[in-house]
Amino acid sequence: MRWPCWAWVAGLAASVLPLGGLAAPETDGPIVFVSTAGGDAQIYSVRPDGSALKALTTGPGENTQPAWSPDGRRIAFTSMRDGNMEIYIMDADGGHLRRLTDHPLPDNAPEWSPDGRTIAFRSYRDRHANVYLVDVDSGGLQRLTDTPIDKGPPHWAPDGQRVAHTEIGMLSSSHVMVVALQDRQRRDLTSKAASKTKNVQIRWSPDGQRLAYAAIGSKGGEIHVVDIAADRTDRLTQDTFDDSAPTWSPDGARIAFVSNREGPRIGRASGEIYVMNADGSQALNVTQHPAHDDSPAWSADGRSLYFMSLRDGVSRLYVQRVGDSAPKPITSLQGHVLMYAVRPPAAATASADAGTQVTSGTIPTNGTNTLWR
Repeated sequence: MRWPCWAWVAGLAASVLPLGGLAAPETDGPIVFVSTAGGDAQIYSVRPDGSALKALTTGPGENTQPAWSPDGRRIAFTSMRDGNMEIYIMDADGGHLRRLTDHPLPDNAPEWSPDGRTIAFRSYRDRHANVYLVDVDSGGLQRLTDTPIDKGPPHWAPDGQRVAHTEIGMLSSSHVMVVALQDRQRRDLTSKAASKTKNVQIRWSPDGQRLAYAAIGSKGGEIHVVDIAADRTDRLTQDTFDDSAPTWSPDGARIAFVSNREGPRIGRASGEIYVMNADGSQALNVTQHPAHDDSPAWSADGRSLYFMSLRDGVSRLYVQRVGDSAPKPITSLQGHVLMYAVRPPAAATASADAGTQVTSGTIPTNGTNTLWR
């Protein structure tokens, strides 16, 4: 029997989450996404209601991993347009394209610092993947990590003083590391259980006091939350299924994530989007669809979730009010949507100061959300 029914879901959602209509969030600004509609992966922008679709990149070469600047005026991304994988930046409308890195070995996974002055990225220029910092204006380069162990994508803490990343150690075990910019001190936040896994996905809480991560191993995935000040790790999900992609709500009270926990009950193993309280209680299945749903991100008001889904046979971007029974499609291109990034909330204030349309986006997702790799 498929469970829970939508009447029960709506009742539980009312006690955990605010409800709303099916319309796209009015407070959110443009979304950038990567699609293969034209052949090579290109970056597009679109409003949450599906209007104002625009191609931001064109021509040969893959363009991926878009990341909004904190003020919403620029986008950093990874491109192969010059034959190497490099970091580029452009205006939000695709103008004023500029290459930020230049090296024969791959540079990727850009993420803006909270003040918008620096971009952290991963580079293989030392034969191992390490985290680097580049000054957006001057191009000045600093190496943040310097160990012969491959690093995962960097994730800035909200205070701009720390950067978290994963580290793949011996026997493919993974660790969650936090590096302080001031003294380069490194701290391992990984629990002993999680250190035995092969893949770790990390997300900072909005206040920077906690860090959620999904530890994914051969026996499934589990979501943990580290209270950094208290040096305490709580395991929020404890089952044999795959729980992954944790994403904090704007107020830090809830976590959206992907799970296939209902698969055995309904004869499938596809992922669906769930929401739970930040302590792991009251997990709610939001999407409830046979197709695979992945990569959740919150709207600015915390009432809706963006996600990617294969429900139409093509990976597309959707938005759904938590508690509603059906999502609204945002993209309609024939190519797969590979990843997307939502405009950060701080963009609203910046846009107002600049005299442009005042819009705000979702809580930063610390990089791009991705379904296809």
